[in-house]
Amino acid sequence: MAYYIKVRKEIAKEFGLLSRGKIADGSYLLWQNDMTRLGPMWKFQENLARIGGVALTPEQAAKERVGVLCTEMPIPTDDYYKSLCGLAEQEETSEEEPTGEADA
Repeated sequence: MAYYIKVRKEIAKEFGLLSRGKIADGSYLLWQNDMTRLGPMWKFQENLARIGGVALTPEQAAKERVGVLCTEMPIPTDDYYKSLCGLAEQEETSEEEPTGEADA
């Protein structure tokens, strides 16, 4: 099955694929074949994680386009893409938040 790949605007811009079109939540849908720029297709899931993308079926992608569905995207695992999306600082901040444990 072919998938559409939901990515943040910064990723689509980095790949030179802003022309593919913005969807309702401001993200972009790329084609599965666009992922080959990151490596072989047998590393599809690993490469999705690297850029913080989400694979969608054609039905899910159609719902994303009109805003009926809004799939949350994970933070990229690759430091380059994390910083490109401005998420490196966000992750550091969330790690510093108190755990709710009382100081002894």
